[in-house]
Amino acid sequence: MRSIPMHRENRPLHVLAVDDEPIILLGTISMLESLGCRVTSASCGQSALAALTADPSIAAIVTDQTMPGLSGLELIGAAQQLHRPLAFVLTTGHIDLAPGPAAAWTHIVKPFSCEELAVALDAAMDAAHPALDINR
Repeated sequence: MRSIPMHRENRPLHVLAVDDEPIILLGTISMLESLGCRVTSASCGQSALAALTADPSIAAIVTDQTMPGLSGLELIGAAQQLHRPLAFVLTTGHIDLAPGPAAAWTHIVKPFSCEELAVALDAAMDAAHPALDINR
């Protein structure tokens, strides 16, 4: 099983998982934990923004696209306004989603495997944190 690199100072990578469907959120949390990540979860975009603002140790967000209130892309846009390096993985049931501007986010199609999530998160971390000391 593939594992995600540790974050700075050999701490587990802290990921915010966001999905309005509880069973999918639980599955995503389980996969992230099996990859060695520390996980915080939220069931909507507004809760995710509150968690992100309250906890500067969050380094990545794995979010569903289609949610009531803020969509995944709207959440990513709002999170980018915090002006800190964050990696973004957008999960969607739609294959025809256009790629993010300037590699702002990576996306994977539901249903996804743990390996697919690991690859997407790794790519997103590479794009968002090129200068951070991440053990590879």
